[in-house]
Amino acid sequence: MSRKKIIMISVLLASFSQMAAYICVPALPLLSALFPSGKSAVIVSMYLLCAAIGQLVWGILSDHSGRALTLRWGLALGTVGTILCILSDDWLMLLFGRALQALGFSSCLVNSRAIIRDNCETDELQQTFAATTVWIAIIPTLTPIAGGVLSDVWGARAPFVLTFLTAALVWIVVVRGLGKTTPAGAPLSAKPSRRVLHAVARPAIWGSVLGALHFGALSAFLSNAPDVAQHLKLYAPTAFGLFLGSMTPLFILGAVVARKRPAAVRIDKVPVLILVQVGCVVVSMTAIRADAPLSALNLAAISLFSVLQGMILPAIISYVMSVEPGYGGRVSSLFGSIQMAGGALGIWVAQRMLLIWSDIGMHAVMLVFLTSAGLVSLLMLGGQRPPEWSP
Repeated sequence: MSRKKIIMISVLLASFSQMAAYICVPALPLLSALFPSGKSAVIVSMYLLCAAIGQLVWGILSDHSGRALTLRWGLALGTVGTILCILSDDWLMLLFGRALQALGFSSCLVNSRAIIRDNCETDELQQTFAATTVWIAIIPTLTPIAGGVLSDVWGARAPFVLTFLTAALVWIVVVRGLGKTTPAGAPLSAKPSRRVLHAVARPAIWGSVLGALHFGALSAFLSNAPDVAQHLKLYAPTAFGLFLGSMTPLFILGAVVARKRPAAVRIDKVPVLILVQVGCVVVSMTAIRADAPLSALNLAAISLFSVLQGMILPAIISYVMSVEPGYGGRVSSLFGSIQMAGGALGIWVAQRMLLIWSDIGMHAVMLVFLTSAGLVSLLMLGGQRPPEWSP
């Protein structure tokens, strides 16, 4: 399979998984009005939590039964959940639909990384993941904008209709693009050697915890920023969707830097980059406390935070996926599951903190998660790297 085709399929799978998770974010206040539960952000944290569970299963099945087959199963299950979301007439039905969506579509995220590991050498991983990160960021640029516009025009269920149509497109690409491909994987019954176990376990576990904490900070922002904006009397679905969409080019810029200057964005540079992100959150928190959320200083801090996010993510993923190729699906599922669990935790804790500090509770949670991520990265780098890893 050509490198261009690998990147295209990986980008589509990962982008679709992100779209399904976040396209409804601009509609959260509308969903709160439609289903008066007072916990609209739960539909995002529910998705992330169920996606974490689903990825553990899909990773094992992907290495055992093949990438294409598990993708078809997952897309079918996720589509059923999407239909339930469209037809939901009560809060529990909506949550159940989101759970099925997450369990099914999480197969896309697992296989998007595993396909790259199957076809790329270790020293190509960071540049390839950085390239996919650029395109993954470009494609979902319209997701928050589309979610906001659709919600404004056709109501809170409209984003789920777009998810259904996109799932059909992904199904066609999987059938035509992957066919019946299977990984050159290690069978489930294979007992790995101590060397292989060490090479797989260290980057998988440390990198997954780091990714979870880092993603938890971002998820706390993405899912609770609408409530903060509403508290500050700055919320409107389309306008907020445009705001989130405007962050994407900055994220892309960071990913481009990671691709063009891989030596400057290696895993050993991550602690410093996270420290700068902590500074961005402190600046933003100070601006909001000073009743200046739209000040140039706050917007600059958000912009720099987005650029750094695009730089850090490829470094973490390439470190985690620098394992024996036959274990790509399982390692990808472990990383994705722990990362999604971290995202769900970040959303939940931020929700609780906003009840205490309606203006800066979200920022306080981001500080805790980012500081913890920085400490984990330092501990991770303090040990011996696996021999297969290369900067």
